[in-house]
Amino acid sequence: MRLRKTSSKVCRNNKNFISVIHVRHISKLNGENRTYLQVGATFLKCQIGREGLTSFKREGDLKTPKGSHRIIGCYFRKDRVRRIRCNFSMTSTRTQYIWCDDEHSFSYNTFRFHSTKLRHERLWREDHQYNFCLILDYNFSPKIRGRGSAIFFHVQGAERYTAGCIAVDKAVLEKIMPRLAAQCIVMI
Repeated sequence: MRLRKTSSKVCRNNKNFISVIHVRHISKLNGENRTYLQVGATFLKCQIGREGLTSFKREGDLKTPKGSHRIIGCYFRKDRVRRIRCNFSMTSTRTQYIWCDDEHSFSYNTFRFHSTKLRHERLWREDHQYNFCLILDYNFSPKIRGRGSAIFFHVQGAERYTAGCIAVDKAVLEKIMPRLAAQCIVMI
């Protein structure tokens, strides 16, 4: 993964920083499923994969993988949003940046420069979902092809669900990003 270090100080074990975020999925509340992001004692609406949560993620299944995943960095659109001071590395996205989701490639589930030969997710999008795109360490070590790729924590879009990521309102993400500890854990 290609992430540049920022000048912000890394603050580990500081009680003012959030070290764990929980994703809570409540089934059949008034006939409808609800998903919340729990940050401390606060519950915020969030979006997950269209098909819900799973312990057995497969590429393209539209499910969000359960587990503990560290935030290891962030891509952001500097033409749309300002850089936020935070405790993990931030890299401004360029038009040719992609995330490979081609399970037949050795580059599976990694950042790459644009290539038309590989199936991929573009990090430079016309919609605003990847204005802030926090990378979760899902399926990194060991990397297993076909077990899911490009699992991000990003800005929610117009749809009610994601393709497997976690998404929240842009204002919520901007508010919590500076408070996240280095290597914050997202518990799903």
